[in-house]
Amino acid sequence: MAENDEREPDIPAVFYDSGDEGSFNGFELRRSNNDSDSDVDLEGLEDDSGGPAPGVKPAHKLNSLSSNQTVLQGNDATFNCLTEAFPTATTYRWFKDGNRITNSANFEIFDAGGVEESRLTIKKAQKGTAGQYSCDGTNGVGTGERKTAFLLVNYKPRLVTVTPDPADVELGQSITLTCEADGFPKPSYSWKFNGAAIGDRRNTLQLASAQVLNTGNYTCMARNSFGSAEETRMVNVKFKFTSIMNS
Repeated sequence: MAENDEREPDIPAVFYDSGDEGSFNGFELRRSNNDSDSDVDLEGLEDDSGGPAPGVKPAHKLNSLSSNQTVLQGNDATFNCLTEAFPTATTYRWFKDGNRITNSANFEIFDAGGVEESRLTIKKAQKGTAGQYSCDGTNGVGTGERKTAFLLVNYKPRLVTVTPDPADVELGQSITLTCEADGFPKPSYSWKFNGAAIGDRRNTLQLASAQVLNTGNYTCMARNSFGSAEETRMVNVKFKFTSIMNS
């Protein structure tokens, strides 16, 4: 009786351009010198130990305590760019509002080649450093998709202005005072006349028919949850003196 031939089962082959060869998740990887056979996407394949196969671009996770951050002006903010790739990413790039950023007085970037994380610190965050931040990482296979997060910077109102300046109005005419302030979150407004509160809570105050008794100091206060600031404007109601002669 003839003995049965024992043969190893056929293993499907995947051709690729990496210098590594071996068995990955039931696939035999063979290096190919034929360009037409080298365009095989190995992303998602795993080696025998459960790790990713060679040739996987970095996939990114941009996070810290939360993806988007809000800090008080003058405090530092930090974003971490995490990658999942094999081999691990060797270089990272950071961007603000789409523009490349590097180490400077405002930004500090820390990473080491061949690690899975890069850290960006925005130093003493100001209004001008608020915006959209993103990162990407590159390994020998390519550059991963860029990921994005936002930085918001809170600060108390400043640069309060009241217009017009000067605020002169003819007797019986109307005048509108407009108050503007820079702050985040957006400020709310209130008014005082000669130190006494006026009920109007808008950023505009109108005197529909100015009278002499409306002459005085008008103060606008801008306020948010981080503080307040104010500006005062003098309103002059002008009128002509009329001479009365008795005969």
